Amino acid sequence: MHSAAAQTEGVAVKKFVDAEFAPRKEDDGLIVPVCEYVPVTDLRLTLREELRTATVVSITSDVHVAEAKRQEVVIERRVGSAGDGIADPATPSSGVGESASNPAV
Repeated sequence: MHSAAAQTEGVAVKKFVDAEFAPRKEDDGLIVPVCEYVPVTDLRLTLREELRTATVVSITSDVHVAEAKRQEVVIERRVGSAGDGIADPATPSSGVGESASNPAV
């Protein structure tokens, strides 16, 4: 089984910047800047935090046992000129359940 999940973490930066900037890729994740305008003596742009997202991939293997198909076989021998079928009681069908001598199965 193969699955992937996104993990997000907020990292506080709190520094003044001159302009907003776009998200960027770093290592195996994406960094999204979160900016806000803060009034000081004049209105200044502040990089408040960075949201760091990464994809976590996990692979697991599971074993499931399932029975696909089961059959019962009855072996008959032909006797006489008409060739009537008679179940052979000496031959078991599958070893599980009822025996081959029961023609109703």
